[in-house]
Order: sequence, then structure tokens, then C-alpha cells
Amino acid sequence: MSTPLNLKAMFSQASTPATQIPAGKINEQETYKSYGTRICGKVTAGKGCLAAYLQQIYNSERRKQAQDENLQQQKRSELQNKLIELDGDIRTEQSAITKIEADRSLFEIKLAELKENLLIAKSKDGEVNKMAKSKMDIGLFIIAILTIYLFIFYSSTFYTAFLFQLTDSNLDISLGTAMFNSRALADAWDHSFGEFLFIITAPVIFLGLGYSLHFFMVQKSLTKWFKVLTLFGVTFAFDCILAYKIGEMIHTITGWSNIGNIEPFSIKMAIKDINFWAVIFCGFIVYVIWGIVFDMVMTAYENLRSNKHEIQSIQEQIANTQQNIADCNNKLNQRKANIARLQAKRESLSNSLSGNIFINEHQIKTCLSDFFAGWIGLMPALGCSQADQSEAQNIYDTTITTLFIA
Repeated sequence: MSTPLNLKAMFSQASTPATQIPAGKINEQETYKSYGTRICGKVTAGKGCLAAYLQQIYNSERRKQAQDENLQQQKRSELQNKLIELDGDIRTEQSAITKIEADRSLFEIKLAELKENLLIAKSKDGEVNKMAKSKMDIGLFIIAILTIYLFIFYSSTFYTAFLFQLTDSNLDISLGTAMFNSRALADAWDHSFGEFLFIITAPVIFLGLGYSLHFFMVQKSLTKWFKVLTLFGVTFAFDCILAYKIGEMIHTITGWSNIGNIEPFSIKMAIKDINFWAVIFCGFIVYVIWGIVFDMVMTAYENLRSNKHEIQSIQEQIANTQQNIADCNNKLNQRKANIARLQAKRESLSNSLSGNIFINEHQIKTCLSDFFAGWIGLMPALGCSQADQSEAQNIYDTTITTLFIA
């Protein structure tokens, strides 16, 4: 890493008196490790000489680098390139800030509109909601038609499946008659009052299941989906039983009409029987539609004189928009902090580029490390104790810290 140094300061640091250390300079072809070994032997590892030689090498290397025009030009070019990169990074951050501020302005405009809409919605709370009234009226009309359909369908299918008795005189029953028997109520009344009650109350089971569907759907917990699926499962099972009984009856009538034995009706046969699926879909699908329409009617009724859902929706949008604004503010703070950091770095580099020389401290540290490696490597051969070597290490560490102090 390059460290800038003022020329006057550098040469003032290099003014160590030559009388403080024994004479001896590094030879042109000599490495610093060999130089350290030679000097250590020359001064017999004198403790007072190590720090002085380290200072001398430090000053010598700094002077060489200061006088190296190629090195100085290279370092200046590197700094100028870094300044160009920093300017580009700063412009990128400024562009990002401009975009984030534009997004924040849009969110703030949206927030103001939402707050105004909220006031309007609250002021209308209690008035008749025309849209909700229209939905409710249309839904009630559809519910009425579907209720009549389901009452006829389930009263007929229950009568056919559980009360109808096959005789030689009524073998002409068809699928349509089984599902929509206009005589079901009258025949049940003729048989007994209990059968009549059974037939008129049976459709209520399915209407009740559809009624329950709405109250499960308005729940907030995730368990509502388990309840809804269970409800559909129970209804579907009911329809399967009715479809199986009716399919079995039609299969029996077909067998009586033919000469010879026929195979008994089974679940496997029912799955392949179109009559079986016709009964299921004519009942189950209409039941599902009835439940959905009923849920829509109840929801419309809740909104008839209340803007609760509209107000709640606007409040949720306000909360989301406020969160978006907060996110924009956080992003702006981060971008501005990045710009401040980049500008501080740019100012530091710009100051370094102005009238200073550049020194490669890593290179100087390598020279000093090699010199000390040669020095301490010879100490055992000179009879120096472990304590002397440890003291030399301490002198080296202290000197390095002092020379390269931040």
C-alpha cells in the first residue's frame, strides 16, 4: 500500500548522525538478509546498533523511492484512476438517491389520496351501499331459485333412495323421475306422516351445510380450510350414498326388464355408471354454488349500511404505503452514508495527490524483515543466549512500530 510523504518531512527523518552506528553500507549485489548477517557479525550483535541500522535502512529505502520518478508517476496514475472510479461511484449513488426520492414522492402522493379516501369512506359509513344492495338483491333471487331446486332434488332423491318400493306396476322409473319426482311429497304423505316429515326435512340438511360454509369462510384462522374441506367431504359422501341407491335401483329395474340373471350392483359398477355421476353432480355442484352465493349475499348484507370492508382495505393500503415510505427513507440514509464515505475517501486521495511523494511501505517492511532475519540468524553462532535473542526481537518490534506508526 502506498503512503504519501512530504519531501521536507522525509529528508528531516533521514538526518540520523552517522556517528551513531558503525560504518557499513549494503553492497550492490548483496541481499538485505546477507547484509543483516554481515553487520551482526561486524558489531557482534550489539544491542544498541540494531535499532540504528533499522532506522538507516528505513531512511535509505524511503529516499530511493522518493527519487524514483517511474514509481512516483505510477503511483500518481493509480491515485488518479481511483479518483475517477470514486467519482463514478458517487454519481451512481446520487442517481440512486434521485430515483428513490421520486419513488418516495409518489408514495407520499398516494398516501395523501388514501387518507382522503378514508375520510370519505368513514363519512359514508351508515348510508345505504347501493353496490352492496344490488349484489344482495341479485344473490337473494338466485338463492331462492337454487333453494327450490335443491328442495325438489333432495326430497325426490331421498324418497327414491329410501322410501320408494319397486313393484310390477312402477318399473318405468327413470333417472329424471328419481331426481325430480313431483309425486314424492304426496306419496310420502299417503304412506305416513313420519315419511312426509322425513322427506321435507331432508333437504334442510344440505341447506344447513351450505349455511355453515359461510361462517367457516369468514374465520381468520387457517383451520377454517380444514372445516370447509370436511364440510364438502360430508356433503359429497351424502350425495354418493343417494347416487349409489338410485343407481342400484335403476340397475335392478333394467335387470327385471331383461331375461336372465344380471350381475349385482357394486361400487365398481357405480363408478362406471353415468347415472351415479349424474345424481352427484346435479346435487353436489348446485349445493356448492348455493353455498358460494349465500356467502356473497351475507357479505353484501354486512356491507349494506357499513363501509367496514372498504375502510379496512383503505387502512391496509395506508399501512403498506407508509411502510414503503419508511423503506425509501432507510434506503436514502444508506445511500447518503455511502456518498459521505466515498467523498471522504476522495478528499483523502486528493490531498495525497497534491504535492506529496509516494512510498511503498510494504516494500520497506520487507527489507527490514530480511535484514533482521539475517541478524538474528547469526546470533546463536555468536554465542548469544535466548534472552539476548528475545531482547533483539523486542527491539525490532518496537522500532518497526515506531517507524510505521499511523
